[in-house]
Amino acid sequence: MENKSSKSIQILLLIILILLAVIVFILFKKDQPTQDPYIIQKTHNVQVDNSTGLENQEKTVNDSAATSLSKTIPVLQQVQEIQKYSFKPLTTTYIRGQSWPPVVSVAQGVYSCMPNVGQNDEVVERIIGTKTYCVKIHTEGAAGSTFREYTYRTGSTQVTFTLKFTGSCSNYDEPQNTACETEQANFSADKLVLNAQTNY
Repeated sequence: MENKSSKSIQILLLIILILLAVIVFILFKKDQPTQDPYIIQKTHNVQVDNSTGLENQEKTVNDSAATSLSKTIPVLQQVQEIQKYSFKPLTTTYIRGQSWPPVVSVAQGVYSCMPNVGQNDEVVERIIGTKTYCVKIHTEGAAGSTFREYTYRTGSTQVTFTLKFTGSCSNYDEPQNTACETEQANFSADKLVLNAQTNY
C-alpha cells in the first residue's frame, strides 16, 4: 500500500511540475514582442518619413538662407553705391555748407520725379555724369542770407546737403562785391555731386 501511495504522490508532483512549466512558458511568451511583418514594415515607413522630414527641414533652412541672401544682396549693393560718393571740402568763400559733407543715404520708396517749380521749392530731373537725378531744392531766407537745401535722388541713393548763400553781394565793397557775384553766378551744386562720383 505504501508503494502505491508513494507512486501516486510522485505522479501528482510530476503533474504539478508540468503544469508549472506550462504556465511559466505561457507567461514568458506573452512578454515577448510580437514579430509581426506588418509592424516591421510600418517601422520602416516611419524611418523613411523621418528621413523625408529631415530633408524637408534642410530644404526649408536652405530656402530661408537663400531668401535672406536675396534680401542681403540689394542692401550690399546700396551700401556700395553710397560708398562711391566722396565729397571734398568746400572751397567757396561766399557760399558755405551748413551741413557738410552731404549725407548720402539709402532712399526710401520707388524712384519717381515730378518736375515742379514753386515759390520756395523746385523739382527738376537732370542727367549728371552718367546718372539721372531727381533734384529738389528748398529755399529759405533768414538774416540777410539765403539757405538752400539740396536733395539729389538717383535709383536707391539719396544725397542731401544745405548751403548758405550770402544774401546780397552789394553789401561788400570792391573787390569782394565782384568776387561774391562771380562766385555765386558760376556756382553749380550739380558739379559738387558730379565731382563726388569718384568711382563712376
